Amino acid sequence: MEVQFTKHPISCLKTVICQTQTQELTQEVRIPDNMPEVGRILGCWGQAMVRGKEWRGTGMSVSGGVMAWVLYAPEDGSAPCSVEAWIPFQMKWDFTENLPDGMICATASLAGLDGRSTSARKLMLRATVAVLGEAQQAIKPEIPYPENCPEDVALLKKTYPLDLPTESGEKLAQLDETLTVTGGAQIDKILSYSLCPEITEEKIMANRLVYRGKGLFHLLYADDNGQLHSWDAEVPFSQYADLESDHSSMATAAIFPVLTALEVDLTEDMHLMLKANVATQYTVYDQIMAEVLEDAYSPRRKVSLHMEKMELPVLLESRDMVITVQGILGEEAEKVVDMVSFADYPVVTAWEDGFKASVSGHCTVLYYDREGNLQSQTVRCEGEETLPSAEENTVKSYMRSVGKPQITYSGEGLTLMQPFTLQNHVLSGVPLSVADQLEAGEMEEADPNRPSLILCRVGEDGLWGLAKQCGSTVEAIQSANRLTDEPPMEKLLIVPVS
Repeated sequence: MEVQFTKHPISCLKTVICQTQTQELTQEVRIPDNMPEVGRILGCWGQAMVRGKEWRGTGMSVSGGVMAWVLYAPEDGSAPCSVEAWIPFQMKWDFTENLPDGMICATASLAGLDGRSTSARKLMLRATVAVLGEAQQAIKPEIPYPENCPEDVALLKKTYPLDLPTESGEKLAQLDETLTVTGGAQIDKILSYSLCPEITEEKIMANRLVYRGKGLFHLLYADDNGQLHSWDAEVPFSQYADLESDHSSMATAAIFPVLTALEVDLTEDMHLMLKANVATQYTVYDQIMAEVLEDAYSPRRKVSLHMEKMELPVLLESRDMVITVQGILGEEAEKVVDMVSFADYPVVTAWEDGFKASVSGHCTVLYYDREGNLQSQTVRCEGEETLPSAEENTVKSYMRSVGKPQITYSGEGLTLMQPFTLQNHVLSGVPLSVADQLEAGEMEEADPNRPSLILCRVGEDGLWGLAKQCGSTVEAIQSANRLTDEPPMEKLLIVPVS
């Protein structure tokens, strides 16, 4: 007889694509008529932003741009000047099939920015932008379970706690702050600025995601004597998002903030008016208890079982990792004015007993030399860390935050240190094995010559394996030996035989 199975659906998210694309952009910039001609380019500063995301059935696209500043020394020897530019980008990913709308998570990183003068009044900018695009879609995999099984058929049932992505969304946080520069000279001209958002705390309360974060604001400016200074501040923000359903106390959230708009103005009383929009993209992971049938047998009849493998996006762990990249700047500097870092997205590769996460990039240092001249140099930096994990698993690595560059002086010159915090999600690469078909044969006559009790040792498969091998049941063996727990291997037990 064939036993009927009922299928129990579970709700989760499937990753359609998770891939980084890198694009090189160029933009010609004209020097405004009210600014002096270009003599020497000192450096480039920039900020990548995501402005739009679109699901197109057969693929998805992400658009945005780079807000860039070029700092140059004028030909006439006057104070350094800064030219602002916007360099747009659009990237596309193709799906393997036409899919209904899902959720897109996209973060952008400025991997490189440089410029050169093509004439006294023209600049050519080149920016390298890396965008991590991830598309998720709601699915309902079904776990089969037998109904109305014959009483003589023993079932090995197991319940697994599975941490699955259950929903994703996006909430916009608006920052509107008045900042006062302290501890430095008064601002005469703003030369560049940036804001890097990061999440510092998150919590799920039933059907609400509550989180706090901060925007790391960085400013480069000139005083009324033409001297350059940099200044940093933290801009706090907090927000909540209403979720689609209630979640358990085990639920966690992975949040990926991305800057979508930024504007800074200098008021007449020398305050900074900052306005920014931060899109906080999130994925909620919750624990689902999945009951599955792993094995079955009967002491009185033949039982055949068909097994299938279910691929589920089970999260094994989420771990932050700090990678500090280093580089050496050979020339000495009398005073470092500013440092700006550019980095590619982390690359994860298999490595011995786990995985290796690598980050590479470069850092531009702006400084005054011993003669008081403004100089800049770029240093290549690299770093890596290992993450222990089974080789069959997969790791998704996201850039969680970029720390402030540090500099130390030594006999070799300047040593640059730039910390990057990665958020690593380790996903199980082992499918869930479940039974989806069970067939029980005809009842057989018991062997009258077979003893009713035998002595056997527990093997690697425990009581279940012993009962199945000897034609008994787990309950009968436990009762005969007064057991309440699984006995140790090689223990000799009385086994009642059916």
